[in-house]
Amino acid sequence: MPLTKRPFGMGRHDTGGGIPQLRRWVRRKLAPIALAVAVVALSTVLWIVEPVGGLSHPASVALVFLWLLFLIVTLVAESRGFFADVEFAHALALEGRGRLPEAERNYGHVIGHLRRARGEKSRELLRHSLLHRCYVLRDLGRLTEALRDADELIPACDGGDDAGSINFAGVGRTARADILMRLGDDRAREAFEDVIVRYADHQDASVRQVAAFAINKLGTRLDESGDYVGALATYDLAVYRFCDDPDPVIRSAVATAILNRGRAYRRMGQPLEAVNEYERVIGTYANEDKALSTVIWARTDVGLCLTALGRFGEALDRFDEVLATGAHDPAWAHDLQVAKALCGKGLALTQLGRTDEAQALYEKVIASFREDEAPAELRLASEKVAALRETTGEV
Repeated sequence: MPLTKRPFGMGRHDTGGGIPQLRRWVRRKLAPIALAVAVVALSTVLWIVEPVGGLSHPASVALVFLWLLFLIVTLVAESRGFFADVEFAHALALEGRGRLPEAERNYGHVIGHLRRARGEKSRELLRHSLLHRCYVLRDLGRLTEALRDADELIPACDGGDDAGSINFAGVGRTARADILMRLGDDRAREAFEDVIVRYADHQDASVRQVAAFAINKLGTRLDESGDYVGALATYDLAVYRFCDDPDPVIRSAVATAILNRGRAYRRMGQPLEAVNEYERVIGTYANEDKALSTVIWARTDVGLCLTALGRFGEALDRFDEVLATGAHDPAWAHDLQVAKALCGKGLALTQLGRTDEAQALYEKVIASFREDEAPAELRLASEKVAALRETTGEV
């Protein structure tokens, strides 16, 4: 199932016209091929039935008719699956470009085509389409519709005893729990707990990953709602259940839980406790590839906390560590963490009276980042540059 390939006839910046182009190509290319196959098949049948009386024999006529009917039905069925596969890839491309209403429509087309499909590949594509449309509807704020897709997805995944099917069912249940939480539904907490109980002790790591991510998702939702005590307890559950798990992805999830504990403490106005959590992430997971991004977040956040505590020299060291992480990777220059580290370093330098250096960093943020890459940091940098220029009398 092509989940990442760009559909035929679709250029890098042309996702809107891919499906019509593909259909025109099919009419031009596949229709003549199908006709040729039908002619060959008919000729073969005639050659087979000639010894028993040719087309004058009723059995021969019936055999030819059934053979052609079978061929037509097969071609129609294959073309339906073919178009569904391509339309799904088209929807993925639209979703990746942020064109969510169009992606939702295309996923709907695929789902409509495949709801009655019987083949395993078609059922798998249906599950993927339901999940992606669920996410798109959620991001569009159409939560009731998203919940409907999640409710349809879960029974479509249940029943398989392989790790892939179980994993997919777990992802569907986690999506459902998250949507219930966003809706303020009292069933949300129970739904999250159901995911944890079902999958946390599974022998397959990919299934345990679902439970680890569900715990973090629940903690994040509690944190966002202002229930910091509940969020801390939830993150503790992730650490308790999975701290000894050898799977690198699950260890990364534990690192994220510890990072999120630090952020909860920071929102509670307890920067020292937050620093301890961040340093715990850095000290434990600094050499683990799967947790690299979490470690970078921790270094940025600890720098901000140290700045708030007045420990400006230590804060500068942490920001420099972040900036040095991907110094040789051109893409790293546009990472959100670079913008945060530059702004954080500018704040620390300003407090140390090194305003010229701070202004240069803020101007670097303005010059290097687009609005969609680091909106909050761009606003902060612009405000700081304006304030510094006013202080020094620059126009």
